[in-house]
Amino acid sequence: MKQVFISHSSADKPLADEVCAQLERRGLSCWIAPRDIDPGKDYGEEIILGIENCVATVLLLSESANQSIFVRKEIERAVSKLKPVFPVRVRNVAPSKGLELFISSSHWIDAWQPPMDIKMDQLAASILALVNTGQADASKPEEKYNAALTPPKYTATKVKSGLFHELRHLVGLIFDLIKMGIFIAIIVGFIYVVFYKHSGMHDIELVMHKYIKILGHFIDTIMLKKT
Repeated sequence: MKQVFISHSSADKPLADEVCAQLERRGLSCWIAPRDIDPGKDYGEEIILGIENCVATVLLLSESANQSIFVRKEIERAVSKLKPVFPVRVRNVAPSKGLELFISSSHWIDAWQPPMDIKMDQLAASILALVNTGQADASKPEEKYNAALTPPKYTATKVKSGLFHELRHLVGLIFDLIKMGIFIAIIVGFIYVVFYKHSGMHDIELVMHKYIKILGHFIDTIMLKKT
């Protein structure tokens, strides 16, 4: 499996061959047409396979590349398959609008200015870092790309489930409040019946004082049993 797909105009073939040789001398395997297209194979199909099977794409940017519909299609395919694109300007030109759409955020390397070796060192180091850290997955690029475009499933179900959970929580809270109210009512009724009505104590302050004293004694008894 190759590591670098080199996209170039046929008019820039000598420069493309030189860049390919420079990268391969630095330990990167390159896919470049027409060298890596087997005789008798479909040209377009081989180009797509070359892009898919490489980790990154190097675009040789020139006047000819700007005018080449094939170069633009190659870069569009590379971007759609989540392949990092490394633009290398082999001429002092800006990218066409068609190419700028895909490479505007990429860092360019100006290989048209000497020394060429230093620029190739920079390019090779960037691609090798990508390869060595495993930041690109060249094995199944289409699945990765399609997964990024596929909306999450069962969104409505998750929303309904969340609403049901919130509603159930609210109902539980209401029942807790009702139970607390019933408990308080029972306590108040108990105080009234036991201390206020049957004990002959008609001073509510004395009733509450006696009740709190008994309750405190009850709590102390429970705490002593636990210890």
